[in-house]
Amino acid sequence: MPTDLDDLFTSLGRHADSIPLAPAEQARHRGRQRTQNRAMVAAAAAVCLIAAGLGVVLVRHDRQSAPVTSKRTLPTVGAPVEFGDQARAATVAGTDGRLYTVWQTLNGQISMNAVELRTGAVAWPARPLGSRTDELLAVDVLPRALVVTLRHGSANTMHIFDPADGRPRWALPFEAGDEVVRHESVLVRASANGRTEAFDWVSGARRWQQPAPADRPVYTMGTYLDRNEELWLGRPFFFTDDRLVQVTRAGKVQVRDITTGELQRTVTAAPPDTDPRTYFAYDGWLYNDEHECCEQNGFRVRATDLRSAQGSSKVVFTRGPGHQLDMLQMCGELRVCVSDQDRNATGTVSVLDGATGRQLWQVPGAKNGTSVSTVHGHTLVGGPGGEQLVYDRDGKRVLSTPEGSVSWLDTDTLLLLPSLVAGPASKVTLPDGKVTVLGEVPPASDACAWTPERLACPVGTSLRIWNLSG
Repeated sequence: MPTDLDDLFTSLGRHADSIPLAPAEQARHRGRQRTQNRAMVAAAAAVCLIAAGLGVVLVRHDRQSAPVTSKRTLPTVGAPVEFGDQARAATVAGTDGRLYTVWQTLNGQISMNAVELRTGAVAWPARPLGSRTDELLAVDVLPRALVVTLRHGSANTMHIFDPADGRPRWALPFEAGDEVVRHESVLVRASANGRTEAFDWVSGARRWQQPAPADRPVYTMGTYLDRNEELWLGRPFFFTDDRLVQVTRAGKVQVRDITTGELQRTVTAAPPDTDPRTYFAYDGWLYNDEHECCEQNGFRVRATDLRSAQGSSKVVFTRGPGHQLDMLQMCGELRVCVSDQDRNATGTVSVLDGATGRQLWQVPGAKNGTSVSTVHGHTLVGGPGGEQLVYDRDGKRVLSTPEGSVSWLDTDTLLLLPSLVAGPASKVTLPDGKVTVLGEVPPASDACAWTPERLACPVGTSLRIWNLSG
């Protein structure tokens, strides 16, 4: 599915959580992403390991395990979901035990259905949506809404369905420059013209609106919490913190109650940056990068305390000439990960204390872009075509794979899949690094979805479900 990830997430807004459709190899090298800026998107969708077999290295006494192979087929669950033709597909596992899949065949027809993950039984049958001139962009599911995003020409629309039966509820159009925030209670759209509105997930009714002020907001975001590990676990992601943060053109930071729109406080301590790459709110703090003129002049990371109107604002991290920001994101326990590249495109990952900016540890990143994800105190660092490394909370390397990439299966378990060709699916437990080969799977044609018990992948003309718990 040839869609550009940067363009997709710019359209969806920095905070829209979705499954991007992209060429299979690219999709597997990106996390699920469900984030508010292009940097965090890089760590968001399902990712896979090399096809020739698993070469998992437990970093203990410098010994390496031999490559693991298996001839056992991974057990299937239920019958395949047939697309009827070659198709681009996106699939997501909901917290309700169902798998929701949307696909677009070569003739442009878009369809969707839901199956029960435990048995593979059809929950509701395939039904068409949109028109054949639409382009399928993304699908996601929340407890009260199934969201499918389509593009028609230059316009995008989020279609909201009832996940219980797939029936349409309402639709929200949005344009380039609009930002979308998915909260558990409301869907917020901050329009490029400065107007902010919140809509009820079920009825589509407008819950509140803020007309465009003279000093209009230019950045709008939800607030991440430490428990937002769902972002990396391949599970449905939405904001649960009730703070909506908006940065105005003049550089004021406004904190609103996302459920009512009420302005709670305005923080003026943060000076505006004319061209920030990243803004994100994390558990009472706002982080953004700053840079002067040109990328080769380096950058700074600023932290602003949003917990009171008199909140302080200070530069907590600086990289000098020759460095440019690659990624700025939360790393659990109120820690912030900063990934940057030098002039040779060689990466570095720095882990900071979120409040003080004190550097806790620093490790090499990948060349030409680094993905970082932290779950339950372990941080996975890697990049396309390079070594994938896992560090504990103190920065000690506990696991590495020589090539390819890895995704989080559960809080202490990694899922390893083949890439592009058939091969073994395996899981690795942390911190001991024990490898369990689960069985062979065919090559996936688009990004997979999973739970600790099930794996679901598009495979050309169908979608198949496998049992991971046997």
